[in-house]
Amino acid sequence: MCSGKKDYTLPRAYRLIQLLDCLGKVLKRLQAQCLAHYATAFNLVSPSQFGARPGSSTTDAILTVVHDIDAARDHKLVTSALTFDIKGFFDFVNHSRLLSVLRQKNLPLPLIRWVASFLSNRRAAVCLDGQMDEMIAVINGIPQGSLVSPILAIFYASELNEIFDNWLGPITQEDHHQKATRTSLYSFVDDGKLIQSSRSLAYNIVKLSFAYSVVVLWLTAVGLSADLVK
Repeated sequence: MCSGKKDYTLPRAYRLIQLLDCLGKVLKRLQAQCLAHYATAFNLVSPSQFGARPGSSTTDAILTVVHDIDAARDHKLVTSALTFDIKGFFDFVNHSRLLSVLRQKNLPLPLIRWVASFLSNRRAAVCLDGQMDEMIAVINGIPQGSLVSPILAIFYASELNEIFDNWLGPITQEDHHQKATRTSLYSFVDDGKLIQSSRSLAYNIVKLSFAYSVVVLWLTAVGLSADLVK
């Protein structure tokens, strides 16, 4: 729709949200802060991931990208970007994989157990025009509206950023000729931006196309996909 508003005749315009009482919100905030502390203090997520932690706001993300663009321009390079959005990210987080990621990050066992409890025995119902449907079990996803969900989503997606941070792929003669930089991935929870600089716009497109194929492969492997509409 040209107005930018959602078309509420489409099912995808609706999503599950969680509305908590005050005490529940306090508990979730404390746990979110705890998870964010471990993520930052022990470098458990990539600095190229932004959101849900102090010093990783949208402003910080923009400043980081602008810095890279300015640095490339100082070397007379052209910079291109490819942006993507993970489709229904919060709704399709696999609980078993999320807990496995937290264990691999060596988070304290009591904290992992709390997350497991937070994810268990969840139920939801559709309420439309005052009519509520039958409650059903929710076996995947993390609830929209919960203060702890954004940092859990960042842990869940951390592997993708690490792939690009640690990319040691072959450097070709054409890379040297084009003075191509390594393709960078910056993300803000479920939004990603691939950045590539070189002497040539056409070469940037080639590099970004390959980088995006890596993103798609990872998303597919974990049961996610890019939102082509956005």
